[in-house]
Amino acid sequence: MSYKPFYVKTTNLADELVLAALEGETGLTKSLRPVGRPEGLMSSRAPGRSLRPMARPGSISETASMVTEAIRGAGDKGSRLRRPDAPDLGDGEPTADMIAKYLAYIDDVGEFEEQLKEYKPKQRTEGAYSEDLGRFGSRLRMSESSNNYQEQIQLKDGRYMTGAFQFSDGRLNDYKKATGETFSREDFKNDNALQNKVFKWHIQDIDNLIDRLDAEGYSRDGLRAVAHLGGMTGMRKFVQTRGGYNPEDAFGTSLMDYYNKFK
Repeated sequence: MSYKPFYVKTTNLADELVLAALEGETGLTKSLRPVGRPEGLMSSRAPGRSLRPMARPGSISETASMVTEAIRGAGDKGSRLRRPDAPDLGDGEPTADMIAKYLAYIDDVGEFEEQLKEYKPKQRTEGAYSEDLGRFGSRLRMSESSNNYQEQIQLKDGRYMTGAFQFSDGRLNDYKKATGETFSREDFKNDNALQNKVFKWHIQDIDNLIDRLDAEGYSRDGLRAVAHLGGMTGMRKFVQTRGGYNPEDAFGTSLMDYYNKFK
């Protein structure tokens, strides 16, 4: 096995294992340990389990940004996980230094796999990525509540923000009016499927407005984030003023901050 594919596969699989642990999965069957070793790195310590590629050849850790965000959002839980960095052995002939790095890495892998076996999230929430919600929905859920569907806060002005996506009562009323459905704030808080359903309606409503605006050159995900933070009217003003309209929310996050975070 050449050096670069070894590095790519190992780094991607390490990231996949971190995400699995953050999602609370148990009984992990994947292993970082390669069945073979880069040619020239002869060591009886190289274990014999299969290292399966998790991304297309040549792509260095496609999940790395999701891992970073998941660990950041997990707070104390994520801070306990430290995945090893695979050594980039280059494409040249093996040297004593390369062999030493490889052997040290194998030791780090063993320690990391033991951490994953012992890792238990403090609170079982939905994972960092959801196919149902897509990339934007998964990132927004993490940003708003660290994936906690039970999250609820009350702002100084008395308004409640509820659920994984932190919807206001006003936005929930918009949904009820549009769909004819009825439910209480508490019902909404305790129903993950309903929260996801409202989120999808919310994004479609935002997309409909984006399509009617002269928003060429803007990131759709960035504008979705602006509308989620500042409302539909706020997003329209943001586009019309080319970012000049840029108020902050109760926590000091501006529309431009959220645009740049999700663009």
